[in-house]
Amino acid sequence: VIATTATSAEEALRRIAAAKVVFPQSEGGATHGFDIIIVEERLQLFQRHRRGAGSNRREQQTAGDDQKQRQIPASGSALIGQITGEQQRTSESVGNKQRPRCSLLVGVSAHIQLDGDKLSQAGADLVWGKPPPPFDDELKLKILRAVLSKRGKPMYF
Repeated sequence: VIATTATSAEEALRRIAAAKVVFPQSEGGATHGFDIIIVEERLQLFQRHRRGAGSNRREQQTAGDDQKQRQIPASGSALIGQITGEQQRTSESVGNKQRPRCSLLVGVSAHIQLDGDKLSQAGADLVWGKPPPPFDDELKLKILRAVLSKRGKPMYF
């Protein structure tokens, strides 16, 4: 098991890009390098604390070799929406071939009543409040079922 954390959407996207290189789909890797991606909805709070409360500067990823500019998502639901869109395009590109190993997306918020629907609509497979649920056998089974279902695998247990 490999776990990593990121303190911003920009850092998360860099870690996902790196994981996709280390664990490519062609060798059985997940579409976004990780089997499970947990995302906080209120990324701006964390980014503002990192930069200092007085700064409203938006960070942008610089153009890559393909000269494609990418806006850094400002919220967890925006990041989940971006990943979900990429997963859908990947699934469509393989057609009827074997379904890709899509990453399970978990949206998290301390304000679940305000943010839960946003996270779900963006494509979160699971939505957790804070504190997150205990990592007991029930949650492990729920995660396993969600991963298998998302990847079109049978659930024989």
